[in-house]
Amino acid sequence: MGNIISSFKHLFKTQKSSEQYYEAMNTDITGLGGHNSKCWMNVGYWEKAEYYNDANEALADKLAEFCHFSSGSNLLDVGCGCGEQDFYWKKCFPQLNIHAMDITPLHIKIAKKRAETEKSNIRFAVGNACDLGFENETFDRVAALDCAYHFDPREQFMHEAFRVLKKGGYYSASEMLPIKGEEIMQNQQIKGRKGLFIPDANMYTIEQYKAKLEKAGFVDVKYEAVGHIVYKGLAMYFLTRYLHFRKPIEKVRVKFNHNKWQEIFVGMFDFLYGTQEYYFISARKP
Repeated sequence: MGNIISSFKHLFKTQKSSEQYYEAMNTDITGLGGHNSKCWMNVGYWEKAEYYNDANEALADKLAEFCHFSSGSNLLDVGCGCGEQDFYWKKCFPQLNIHAMDITPLHIKIAKKRAETEKSNIRFAVGNACDLGFENETFDRVAALDCAYHFDPREQFMHEAFRVLKKGGYYSASEMLPIKGEEIMQNQQIKGRKGLFIPDANMYTIEQYKAKLEKAGFVDVKYEAVGHIVYKGLAMYFLTRYLHFRKPIEKVRVKFNHNKWQEIFVGMFDFLYGTQEYYFISARKP
């Protein structure tokens, strides 16, 4: 029971930065301190998945598709966490030269240790998404898997991504965003966002997101709304973990009807955070 109480405190404690949020999380997004053979810390894409690790591989697959990894050669992964997606992407796309960065030193330490053990050539470094520290036109792909809503502010990251991308390169992110016309400033939403460290400056719609990308210089902005898939699966995962919090994460099966009552779970994220939708987004540097 103590673990569950700690989990709720973690989810709704005001965070001063995304670094503080992820340091408090360690490597378990529920805050339960569970054991997992992998270090995924994302929401997951639950269209077919019944296990957390599978859902996160599906999320990574979807972003890779949006960012055209199959034809890329030099990837910058921003907000990489412990690098689980980078090891996965390297296996799926061995031609990719991957640089990965995260603001949380603990996670980069974990990623570097794994890279050394596995003799991987993925390069990991501590860094800030809003000040990438690379020369102009260094990469042909820049990706942010389920993390750019933390960047403070995200619009600065868009400009930095454009700067370090080569001509013809792709930007892609998966994002929690509000919907036009919906309330986002209720007390519980503001408190919830402080718990996740989502700055109010990042609370704009997909239409505004597209306009900001275009202002930064991007073209061919594409997006797909998948909140009905992501939010229900994530909520059911949390519930199942609370019921089986002593079980290793990779053995917790999240079995549910994927098509039933999706709007209820979308409404839950609306009520708690004001982020009524989840999107995959891509854009190209001309």
